Amino acid sequence: MLHDLAETRRLLETQGIDVVRLIFTDLLGMTRSKDLLVSQLERSAAHGPASARARG
Repeated sequence: MLHDLAETRRLLETQGIDVVRLIFTDLLGMTRSKDLLVSQLERSAAHGPASARARG
């Protein structure tokens, strides 16, 4: 799978695309999205995308 992601990253970069937006719904049906840097595509697939945590 990482080979496919590396190829996808190269293809996106050659087209000048820097960011990919994933759009999905949560369990309540609310639309959510996550922006991924194309340069970090393989890392995000292997470790999950970075996310902010609320401080409390």
